[in-house]
Amino acid sequence: MEKITILGAGGKMGARITDSLLRNGYHPCLVENDKSKIPSIEHKGLPIESPEKALSDCDVVIFALPDRLLGKLTAQYAPMVKPGTLIILLDPAAVFAEEAFIRADCTTAVIHPCHPQLFFEQPNEEARNDHFGGVAALQDIVIAYVSGERKLFDDLAMPLSKKMFSPVMNSFEITVEQMALLEPAATEVVNTALIKCMTEVVDEIVKVGVPEAAARSFILGHMQMGLSIYFLHTNPLSDAAKIAASNGYKKVINPNWREALDIEFTRTIVKAMLHPDQYQQ
Repeated sequence: MEKITILGAGGKMGARITDSLLRNGYHPCLVENDKSKIPSIEHKGLPIESPEKALSDCDVVIFALPDRLLGKLTAQYAPMVKPGTLIILLDPAAVFAEEAFIRADCTTAVIHPCHPQLFFEQPNEEARNDHFGGVAALQDIVIAYVSGERKLFDDLAMPLSKKMFSPVMNSFEITVEQMALLEPAATEVVNTALIKCMTEVVDEIVKVGVPEAAARSFILGHMQMGLSIYFLHTNPLSDAAKIAASNGYKKVINPNWREALDIEFTRTIVKAMLHPDQYQQ
């Protein structure tokens, strides 16, 4: 079995991947430099290794580290691994921005979960309550080949990625640029902005006297129904609802919103995410 090192094992994603690999029979070497996160690892009875020891003879290294630090930390840690190591990043940003240090004699891949889908019938209550994924809920993942030995990517990165985020149904291979268009462009720039808007809708409705419980129930129920209409093509909108939606679209949505999916705009957003100290909101 391959020797796997996880950098940032005490973080949210690092901890989830550690647990998933343990469930799948692996015994990863764990590295965590943030002292506040070390107790959560020790609580599981797992040892913590130094980066030098953990990286010197590993077959796979997983960078479960914040995006903004990946440029610096890939340059610091990637030179420590032996040639032929599989290097896995969990977000496309640093690679897309050409800030990640890429070893020419290693194989690099980027992997990210899709998270459990709406409207998918999960097998049990635990899975239905796992909204993030990686514990009990079935989910899909996306994976991008970056560089190195294609055979190692196919034979090791592809199957290992499913175990990292298990239980996994489908693994979709896409490019790094396509992954950046999915995140941050589609999911964070567009989708999360719209979701934030909907939470503000609830706040505004409550301000004028509608009970919060009634507002949340009504809006969340209609969100689910609306998503089913547009994504699953279930019952069509009524003629009256079409008129309201058409007027609302003009009032609420910037007519130039598709610029948010422009690849150069995405580069600007990624740069801001990687260098938040230089970004003015």
